[in-house]
Amino acid sequence: MIKHYILKFLDYLVIFFIIDAILSWFHMLENVFIVRWIRKISDFLLKPIKRRIPPVDGIDFSPIVAIAIIYLLKALIRSL
Repeated sequence: MIKHYILKFLDYLVIFFIIDAILSWFHMLENVFIVRWIRKISDFLLKPIKRRIPPVDGIDFSPIVAIAIIYLLKALIRSL
């Protein structure tokens, strides 16, 4: 039962990272409260990855790496 909730949480985290990546294209929304909140949480979660994989030519690959890690975690959890 708890496995189901963990998998759902990981699904929501993927959606969260995708929303953050899309919002990063719209700089005019940076002062909106919800966008700042999403950015703050996302930066907190992605900071360890950003330290190891810096942006290349202005493209930040940390959300892609984080989503890949989440999918690996989901596969591991499902196999238990």
